[in-house]
Amino acid sequence: MELSKLLKNIKPTAIVGDAEVEITGINIDSRKIGPDQLFVAMKGTQVDGHRFISKAIELGAKAVLCEDMPENTVEGVTYVQVAST
Repeated sequence: MELSKLLKNIKPTAIVGDAEVEITGINIDSRKIGPDQLFVAMKGTQVDGHRFISKAIELGAKAVLCEDMPENTVEGVTYVQVAST
């Protein structure tokens, strides 16, 4: 499904990259990311998922949903910033 369709009811504060990219799945665990998936970087009580954005991209994440935009973005990856993941 296209990322833009997944975001239909979400109001991003910023999008960096192509919102029309095809997404094959969604995951909050960077260790379980597959090719062309959306990684949701969640801030937990013990671990901040934002720390694992790079790992998720290495494993094939095509898009990232995050609260804090990374300083360095990777070409070909779409970043969607929201108020709360």
